[in-house]
Amino acid sequence: MLDADDVVLLAPSWHGLQELLYIISVAAKDADLCFNTKTVTMIFNPHNRYKRLHSVFPSFSLSGSNLLFVTQFKYLGHFIEDTLYDDSDINRELRCLFTRANVLNRRFWRCSVDVKLGLFKTFCLCFYDLGLWKYHKVGTMNKLAVAYIKRIKISFGYSKFSSVPT
Repeated sequence: MLDADDVVLLAPSWHGLQELLYIISVAAKDADLCFNTKTVTMIFNPHNRYKRLHSVFPSFSLSGSNLLFVTQFKYLGHFIEDTLYDDSDINRELRCLFTRANVLNRRFWRCSVDVKLGLFKTFCLCFYDLGLWKYHKVGTMNKLAVAYIKRIKISFGYSKFSSVPT
């Protein structure tokens, strides 16, 4: 028996999604696949709350089990919210930046500036998910920029009052 992994189904209506779930359930049974117990459903809310048609939906079922509704879910390392805002994912990346920079500072504090710069570029500039962020609060992105500059100052020994080119 195999697990169905990292499947995303999108539909414009409740009925359409339930039909897709039925189709995938039949196909999975024929292929001897099973679904993970972490299978959840999410309804994306429009940015304008007056365009919301319903706030309560009937449960979806997959292979005879009702699926849990969530407002936030971590998918392939990224936080997805029903509001379509990316603030949770940006805050996750902020925590990762601090963690990676602190590890570099602790382990490589004796290295030359060139080595530190290469390590910093490799491990602290990997914002590959930046292209996915569309809706976020200005303050959240400013926190990320300030944290990045702070990590540069700490990693390369600048004073906290000095100006660092970005």
